Amino acid sequence: MKITELEESDLLSFRFDRDKRQIEFIVLFEGARKVKLLASDVDSVEFIYLNLYATLTTHENAPILGEVESIDTDKSGFLIEGDMVTVRVNTKNWTIEDVL
Repeated sequence: MKITELEESDLLSFRFDRDKRQIEFIVLFEGARKVKLLASDVDSVEFIYLNLYATLTTHENAPILGEVESIDTDKSGFLIEGDMVTVRVNTKNWTIEDVL
């Protein structure tokens, strides 16, 4: 799966661990599939915008943090933009996997 396929998904959670140099995003993909985007060996994370609300929900009333509106990649990492966060992650290492 390409990282850009996660556009228009719903962000359920994210976690940043500076000591482990990791950032993790859990998204609801295509309505029912939970997917984890895990970036490791992160050189830097820049939160350009952060605005968290606990009142947003999906059409099925599942709680979410907001929609992932776009994801751009380049040679130094990726940029995620959405309702709740715009974050630049500088890393060359990321994986996408299903969450049970």
